[in-house]
Amino acid sequence: MNEKSPMTRFPLIIAAALMILALAGCNGPAPTAGGNGQTNHIRAIVAIDYNHPWTLAAVDFRRNAARRPDADITFDTDALVFARTLFPIDSVFSIATSSATTYAAGEHKWRISDSTVFRDSLNTIVPAAFDITSINPSNRLMQGLGQANLQWSGATGAETYVIAAVLRQSAYTGIGYSAYASSFNTAGTFPPEAFSLSPGPAADTGWYYLYVYAVTGSPDSAYSRHLLPVPLPSQLTDNVSETHFGGNHGTVVITERDSLHVVQQL
Repeated sequence: MNEKSPMTRFPLIIAAALMILALAGCNGPAPTAGGNGQTNHIRAIVAIDYNHPWTLAAVDFRRNAARRPDADITFDTDALVFARTLFPIDSVFSIATSSATTYAAGEHKWRISDSTVFRDSLNTIVPAAFDITSINPSNRLMQGLGQANLQWSGATGAETYVIAAVLRQSAYTGIGYSAYASSFNTAGTFPPEAFSLSPGPAADTGWYYLYVYAVTGSPDSAYSRHLLPVPLPSQLTDNVSETHFGGNHGTVVITERDSLHVVQQL
């Protein structure tokens, strides 16, 4: 029951999508200076979503904890725009394209230049596209609370996986269940609490969208709540630690979703 969305590259489509996301919220918490006293600090996430499809990237770059809106930041040869109109996060550098295939799987490069004061680059990996291959219960019907299992094909270049579930009307609103896969196997289990009312043991009934994310690096979890169907479970360890430069960056590739209908126990 995988649901597919047609590809499009028309700018009006991505503008409409950004407006929908913007209505869900804006602005993650402001970062401090680098944890090891670095002068320059970056927070970044690239979200490649095969459900709309689109590619969105958000980057916060600061020097001495102050935003640097005049800095030049590129991903490969594409220049990011600061404070893009309709982007769901305010006052960040961003990319917004109406295709999930804008950047091929493999290695890419961030380049950051801040006047004559600072210049650096970072390598990052975009995982390959992949698919959910099976779901249990296979009839996609869960009576009451129970576990649901997913298997997926695996994504070349992925460093870890996340499974996510959310009532379909609540996708991309910053809520839902997500968890890092317990191992690098291409399978995961949703516990009953992924589909329950909180607090209490009752099922939160309705249609759920189920996703798997392939993750590389350390994508910013605060910004993920504005760009992903369900936020990342937690922030991974910073992966930029230089003498004058610290922070985190990473990429998330999102499978085409599957679905599960949770109903009351008969």
